Amino acid sequence: MNRRNFLIQSGMTTGAILLNQSCNMAGIGKPTPEGPPIGLQLYTVRDEIKDNIVPVIEKIGSLGYTHLETYGFNEGKFFGKTPKELRNIIYDNGMLTPSGHYYNNSYLTDNGDGWKKACEAANILEQEFIVLPWLEPEVRPKDEDGYKKMAERVTMLAKISKESGLQFAYHNHDFEFKYDWQAKTSLYQVLLEQTDPELVKMEMDIFWVVFADGDPITLFYQHPKRFPLFHVKDLDPWTKKNSDLGKGTIDFPGIFKHKGEAGLKYFFVEQENYAVSPYDSIEKNISYVKKALVA
Repeated sequence: MNRRNFLIQSGMTTGAILLNQSCNMAGIGKPTPEGPPIGLQLYTVRDEIKDNIVPVIEKIGSLGYTHLETYGFNEGKFFGKTPKELRNIIYDNGMLTPSGHYYNNSYLTDNGDGWKKACEAANILEQEFIVLPWLEPEVRPKDEDGYKKMAERVTMLAKISKESGLQFAYHNHDFEFKYDWQAKTSLYQVLLEQTDPELVKMEMDIFWVVFADGDPITLFYQHPKRFPLFHVKDLDPWTKKNSDLGKGTIDFPGIFKHKGEAGLKYFFVEQENYAVSPYDSIEKNISYVKKALVA
């Protein structure tokens, strides 16, 4: 069963189908000659979204974002909404969600049933990428043998994703870059080198790569076309926390010049710390993005 028929049979409304088709015809969801469409990771508005997701989505859409990356899937729902309900809220506001973060410790230990349920939700949302975004400290591998076992687990999740019609991606923080001097490697290096580059893609969180003293551009050339997703947030040199885009030290225009080598398809603005408020930050950030990255 193809994804279109699956969605129709799972109860997608006619209006949602037509809206999705019209979005695709208008080019929403596709990279333009100027660059990828502008997305936002919903974690940026994590406090606001807990109360009522609908006005939050409406506000994001009104600011000009066309894509959302989801998170928060728990017990079959996103913040009290079923995948179908969330999909329709996003469509009703003229946006798409090509990617989602899905995490539970059980995904790293069970027989894969939990990840299969996550894939089902991602398919209802019509997502293209399903992302493993985080490893809790207690499940992070500590040595080379642990790195290899994690690579094997990631490969298992990626195979389940592929069988579900989805592209798996792994999202980094800084701990993956910690160098093990005995093993002469790091978790990130093992994930890149000991997994199939077509099966396992990477969502590069540029902030955390730079925070860990890594070089995004070098990684693009060492592992071409491996990074179809970016997280875009700036680094304040004094606090070592997020700043609004253009206010920190990361050279995003320079990095985006190499998006072809990276294989970039979608990028998502993300903010974890705010000078004023999340809405103030995402409004300033989209203004920066339009001028500096996709102009």
